[in-house]
Amino acid sequence: MKNLIILTESFPFDGGEQFIESEVEYWAKINFDKVYIVPNSHPTISIRNYPSSIKVLEKPPVNKLFKFIFILFVWCFDLFWKDFFYLIRSKKLNFNNIMVLVKAIVVTKLRVIGLKDVLKEIKGDVLIYSYWNDVDFYAACELKKRGSVNKVISRSHGYDCYEERRKGYMPLKRQYKNLVDRVFLLSDSAKKYFKAQYNYDLEKLGIARLGVDIPQQKIVDIAQNNKIEVLSISNCIAIKRVDKIIEVLNKYSLIYKVQVEWTHIGSGELFESLKQKSLLYMKNNHYFKAQFLGSMRNSDVKQNLAQHTYSFFINASESEGVPVSIMEAMSYGVPVIAPDIGGISDIVTSETGYLLNSNPCIDDYVIAIHKVLSDSKYVKYRENAFKLVKDKYNRNKNYESFINALSKISNE
Repeated sequence: MKNLIILTESFPFDGGEQFIESEVEYWAKINFDKVYIVPNSHPTISIRNYPSSIKVLEKPPVNKLFKFIFILFVWCFDLFWKDFFYLIRSKKLNFNNIMVLVKAIVVTKLRVIGLKDVLKEIKGDVLIYSYWNDVDFYAACELKKRGSVNKVISRSHGYDCYEERRKGYMPLKRQYKNLVDRVFLLSDSAKKYFKAQYNYDLEKLGIARLGVDIPQQKIVDIAQNNKIEVLSISNCIAIKRVDKIIEVLNKYSLIYKVQVEWTHIGSGELFESLKQKSLLYMKNNHYFKAQFLGSMRNSDVKQNLAQHTYSFFINASESEGVPVSIMEAMSYGVPVIAPDIGGISDIVTSETGYLLNSNPCIDDYVIAIHKVLSDSKYVKYRENAFKLVKDKYNRNKNYESFINALSKISNE
């Protein structure tokens, strides 16, 4: 009997990972006898839809004593010393990185215990698919080392791919390059980065692009008058630089004396402070209006895009993979203005919007917005955005290809 176990952070429970909603139905079509989802946590009791043939397994709670034991004896593990000597060689050895390493080892060991308990009730061959290339993935590799798991594959996105997002150090990742069967990256640039940064063999790396539904609606031009609608979607956390978007749109509206109506979708620790900052700007600038819709399900995001004709989508993040939010916007013909970070250059080009440098200032954004909106061929941006997503990020095509790859790996 062949079993597929999918490790998530919280899906199918609400609380993030909205983009998995587009992929989950394909998991039921894979050539496995049983398919299971094993979330690490369930932050809410609300649960999202998933195929009835898939079973959700919850990890039993792990005795807190184990955490204390692992912390106390962390120096006894090979995992610790291998990364410790890596930190010395790479001149990254400092107190903070040691603490990051210890935490990663302890969490990995705890995840091993939880996952091992889940596996007790599963009979037959097991392929683990970790949606994130982080501690769940490490735990799966540890179980493969022990012979409890047959194959391990993983996706890698942004936070779990680019070491710069972890203050220049991602513990343990280099130690599992010979145990993993395949790591799937989201873009060509991410694959090159992963190989160079973590010294993985090319045959261990693949590309599995994410995807979105392609709406059946005509792409229309919009009047470039004294009102523009702008959309952004991201978590309200520091690295996403939503504060920068506020400053950009405020300045643009003042310079060109145009009504800017900005909608932001997403929540996070900075949600309230960003709302307050927007209110302050709105009080002093009648051209600028902002609304924060908070976290939304993927289906609601698509409904919002279908009901509005946004002039452009804006991203100001300091680190990204290939954002599904950008794909969703472009599938509705919305041009994108974003920095050249992560895999964004795979989707944002001079034909689909404006690709800024990797560290653009406020004025760079203002210039980019003016260029896109004042272009006589503006409608071409909209048409090209739709076409690129249709050709490269079609959900049906990409996820079916990924599922076929998983089936092939299981038979290798």
